[in-house]
Formats: sequence, C-alpha cells, structure tokens
Amino acid sequence: MYDRFRKIILPFCFTAVLYTAIYTFLNWFLVVKNKMFSFSPAFVSGELAFILAWIPALIWLRPRIALLEIRKLNRYYFLFFYQLLATVLLMYCVRYTQPLLYLKMHGYRQLASVEEVEKYTGTDYFFIRSYFLDTSVHPAFRTVYQDDTSADSADLAIYICSPMYKNAKDTAAHLADYWLGMEYRKKISSKVNQESVPFLLKDFDAMCEPQFQKDVRKKTGYYEKVDDKSLLSEVFDDAADKAALDVTGADRFIFIPHRTPYKSIVSKAWAKIVFAFFAVLILWTLAIAFLPFRLSVVKDAVKEEDDLPYPERENIIGKFFSFLYPKENYIVTPWLLYGNAFMFL
Repeated sequence: MYDRFRKIILPFCFTAVLYTAIYTFLNWFLVVKNKMFSFSPAFVSGELAFILAWIPALIWLRPRIALLEIRKLNRYYFLFFYQLLATVLLMYCVRYTQPLLYLKMHGYRQLASVEEVEKYTGTDYFFIRSYFLDTSVHPAFRTVYQDDTSADSADLAIYICSPMYKNAKDTAAHLADYWLGMEYRKKISSKVNQESVPFLLKDFDAMCEPQFQKDVRKKTGYYEKVDDKSLLSEVFDDAADKAALDVTGADRFIFIPHRTPYKSIVSKAWAKIVFAFFAVLILWTLAIAFLPFRLSVVKDAVKEEDDLPYPERENIIGKFFSFLYPKENYIVTPWLLYGNAFMFL
C-alpha cells in the first residue's frame, strides 16, 4: 500500500494541483484578461479541460499506472481505463476552480452611492450603500423564449426595471443613467395556441409587477452590473426606453440584485474547490488501493511502451466495442466520441 501511495497516488495529487494551477493561469491570461480566445465558461470548464487533461495523464500518470502488474486482465484495457479515469478527475478539479477565477476577475467594490460605479470600469459586482429607487417608473419588456422548436415547453419572460438615483431630488432632471432590473420567467406548453400567448403574458405581467415592488424592498447582498454587450442588456434597454428618460452617456448601467452576500458566494466557491479535490483524491485512492481484481506488488521500473502490446480482440463483445478504444491509425474518432459525450454531462 505504501508503494502505491508513494509511486501512484502521490504523483496524481501533484499532477492535479499543477495542472489546475497552470490551466487556471492560462485561462486567466489568454481568455479572461487579454481575450485572445472567445471561449464560453462552460466550454473552458468542460470539454477543453477534458481534452487538455489527457496530456498530463499521458505524460506523467500513465508511466506510473504502468508500474502495476495486472493478473487475468488485458493490460492495454486496464491502462486505457485508468488513464481515462485520471483525465476525468483532472477535468473536475479544473471545473470547480474556474468559477472562483471569474468571481475574482470581475471584481467587487463597496460604493457609497450609485454614481461611483463609473470610477470602476473593470468591476462587475458592487455593494451600493445608498440610492433612491423610483418605483413609480417600472417599464417592462415582455417576450417568449423557446430554445428548441421541438421542446415541449417555452418560457414567458418579463424584464422589469426602475431608475436608480443618488437621492430623490435627482428625479426632477428627467435623466436616468442607472437602473435596477429583475427578470421573471414562467414555463408554458409549446403547444399552446399562439393567439392566447399575449393574454398569458398579460396575466403573467399582472403577477410580476406587484412581485417586483416587493422584491426591490428586500435586503440585497450585492449588485451585478449587466454587460452592456450582452442580450440581457438589450432587453433591459428596451424596457427602459419605454420610460422616455434621457441618458447622460452612451449606455445605461443596469444592476441585478442578488440576495446572497458576495463574501458568501466566494466562500462557497472555495468550499467547492476543497471538496472537489478531496473527492477526486478519495476516488483515485480507492481505485488504486482497493481494486476489484488482484494486483501484484509494485515493480521498481516503469514499463516501456514496447511492453504494452495492443490486444487481439477474440470475442464478439470486444470486437463490437473496439471502436471506443484508440489504437494505431485510429485515434481521432474515439476522442470525437468522448468529446461529444462530455458535452451532455
């Protein structure tokens, strides 16, 4: 057990920490900060992390796994399975680390008044101590979303916003640069008669307006500034346009309130990272130390690739599933299959 821990489990821990640190740094430098690549956070934390995790698993972990001698098991299948397992575990270490990076990069500031937001162009999260919200002005934008035409349901969506001021006197200027916005959604059947949709929106709107008046009075943990290039900014702009209030600058500043304090969000992100690394370490330790099949003692020398011949698949089941295993002159197709499979996880 000690040999397995020293030669297989401990190197995996170092690999997981090192891979996560390097991957997070590259994501910060290339994608988040300098925007050299326009990858979505979901792709960076999922498919890309899995594909790149195969490199350290192949270079650093496969020779360590090859130290184990297998009895009554095909050696190539065993190594491939454990290399795939290591890749998946490395990916999950990265997946739970990136949300904290995005939180830290978007920044957090505490402001005395709403007008101070213009001083911090690179910050997206704020705590605003004082402002006046003119709830008598609450224009709304109403729409219906259906991501897939074959889906059984659609979303009624209503975006309501109200202007934010430093104090009540500023309302006389007929200007509104800062807005507080909230989104409300309701599922409906996609098979509903299209002629009845406006009536459904009207009924839903009648429910949302009093709810908006209640929600804006609730305690807010922090405010998220909406990206002015996002679709969410466009729909809130369409709603604010109905108020016919002028804008001092080129764009409005729209804030979405969140009930949970920002520090609690960061603490939960750290807790998820610790839990992810702990769970990954436990799974890898169990997979190495308590296997359902017999293992010989750990050898001192690392197996060479020449000692790992590709198997001859003699049974029907092996031939049927052989397309899932990379081999000579057949490498790209299996990885395309794995990539598509992980897109739906």
